[in-house]
Amino acid sequence: MPGAMPPAPTGDTSASGQLTGLLAQNSPYLQQARAGGVRTAARRGLLNSSIAAGSGEAAAIAAAAPIASQDAQQLAQTAQTRLEGDINFNNSSRLQTQQTAGQMDLQRLSDTGAMSRQTAAAADELHRLGITISAQANTATADHANQMTLAQIQSNHSLVSSYLAAFGEMSKNADLPAAARNAYVQEMQTVISQSMALTTQLASRQIAWGT
Repeated sequence: MPGAMPPAPTGDTSASGQLTGLLAQNSPYLQQARAGGVRTAARRGLLNSSIAAGSGEAAAIAAAAPIASQDAQQLAQTAQTRLEGDINFNNSSRLQTQQTAGQMDLQRLSDTGAMSRQTAAAADELHRLGITISAQANTATADHANQMTLAQIQSNHSLVSSYLAAFGEMSKNADLPAAARNAYVQEMQTVISQSMALTTQLASRQIAWGT
């Protein structure tokens, strides 16, 4: 399970939004900046109240801008951290769901089915493809996408192997009606075909191992 995510940023997280918020708070720091701007305008002979006030506001904006920019950067980093955490969690959850579904299918079919020449051919073809994870692959450092690809290949290989084993046991049931046997064989062939197609597709993907 991923670690606790930071709270989601609320409100306007842009630099301009943060600046507006800081100016609205009228903190002592900004009050001091405004007063300094007014005094500077007065020293320059700008006694008009609107001009002096404008100079004070400009000074406050200049003082608050770096703070607003830093706050906006921190909020953007928080949002990025949450996004990456959500992506990792969703990928892990999807893989777990696929594995659980495969296990449930095997449990449902554990008492029925039959082994056929087609299934034996499928097993031979799967073995010929050599979709296995070598010791080198187990110790290599791959990026997240490569790890997900290898995990999916392993899951499909395990699922197909379990199907073949289950049907091998069920073929020993001499009392199984022919219609049921044919239905089980057809379903098994569909699962094998789909799993092999997905495994072949994943195996053709370019894997970039870490050094």
